[in-house]
Amino acid sequence: MTETWLEKVGLGLTLWSGEFEGKQDVWLRWCDVEGNVIPTGGERANQEKLEKELALQRAEKAEQKLAELETRLRELGIDPN
Repeated sequence: MTETWLEKVGLGLTLWSGEFEGKQDVWLRWCDVEGNVIPTGGERANQEKLEKELALQRAEKAEQKLAELETRLRELGIDPN
């Protein structure tokens, strides 16, 4: 079995190989019409956490670059404000 579609509920079931609750195995997972596994609540929470961390890192890097550019402009006698 690779995928079973349940028309009435608009979901499918598929086999998925991976880790769940600390155990590596083949699991039965919900999927969408294209066969993509639907993330669990924990997986969604982890993804959101990673996205927030990446956004924070990008913001910090942008602030650092801005500070460097402001410093360079001042060295050239230009007021960045």
